[in-house]
Amino acid sequence: DFYSSSKTTPIPSKLKLRVTQACTEFCAVDGRAFDVITDDGFQNLAKVLFDAGRSLYKSSIEIKELLPHSTTVRKKH
Repeated sequence: DFYSSSKTTPIPSKLKLRVTQACTEFCAVDGRAFDVITDDGFQNLAKVLFDAGRSLYKSSIEIKELLPHSTTVRKKH
């Protein structure tokens, strides 16, 4: 990004709780270690998805349309 603000916004407790619940569900449903949410790769994915949502803030998007198919990821990397 050309310009990136170093200011951070306080996170509302209700939002933090929703994210915590979603991370817990992700780990439990997909059989992942809870430590995965502290990994660089997961945090980068979360940031990219957050930034994508922020850039489309006036639109509702279908997350399945945003995420690539597993074969696409496999072919690219």
